[in-house]
Amino acid sequence: MMIIDTHVHVWVEHCAKYPHHRVTPLPAFPVEELLSLMEDTNVYHAVLIQPSLYGYDNAYIADCINRYPDQLIGVGVVDVRSEDVSGQLRYWVEERGLRGIRLMPITDPCNDLLNGQGAHEIFDQAATLGITISLFIAPRHILQVKELIYEYPDTKVIIEHLGRPDDCGDGLEDAVQPLLQLANVPSVHVKLSGFHVISSETYPYSDTYPIIQAVWNAFGSRRIIWGSDVPGVLKKCTYHEILQFVQEKLVFLSGEDRDRILFGNARTLWGISDVT
Repeated sequence: MMIIDTHVHVWVEHCAKYPHHRVTPLPAFPVEELLSLMEDTNVYHAVLIQPSLYGYDNAYIADCINRYPDQLIGVGVVDVRSEDVSGQLRYWVEERGLRGIRLMPITDPCNDLLNGQGAHEIFDQAATLGITISLFIAPRHILQVKELIYEYPDTKVIIEHLGRPDDCGDGLEDAVQPLLQLANVPSVHVKLSGFHVISSETYPYSDTYPIIQAVWNAFGSRRIIWGSDVPGVLKKCTYHEILQFVQEKLVFLSGEDRDRILFGNARTLWGISDVT
């Protein structure tokens, strides 16, 4: 079976061509290392998610998808508060080939990133450009998200890391409830990722099973996609193990469910072609 990893980060050491915009204590994880991991685990495609250390400069992931167009898709970041947010969006999508834009309200100290004009412009243009909006949010942002997705129902939205239910201090099963309110909107998908952060346990993160089943019950397997979150997850488990998490540990999933979550849904979202 083909597998698509919808959440990976890649970067190289700080250099003139790809300067870091913040200090990172982590070693570089260049795209070649990712491709090697993918080859070892039968993962055929991956979606590169812009790492925060590059700020709004998506050059490295744009160059990566240009070098490996048959295997990689890029999701970048733009300055939502910029007066030229629309111009930035068009540049990275139309000229550099990105297929999605990531908004990160969870990192916003003002907690109003989704309320501004920039977020509305991005949501408005996304459907026209044929791109996805990837949201890194916490439960406190669900109301803001709901307002946007009702205003722009044709925009494809992906909620990363199960909406980070660990971020609000409540128990996981209570904290995931706001996310389930979005299940009646067909354009919203949920990313099955970030288990190593959400869980208070070691692999196989069994305390996340009930909330994953709640998301599956609400959204159905046609609107859930899998992402590994490498390289961060590799500090807690192997790439093979985080794939096995879906393949073997979530016993309530049928084989058809797993096929959709690991491949079919992402293929539809990004129009990925088959590889023989």
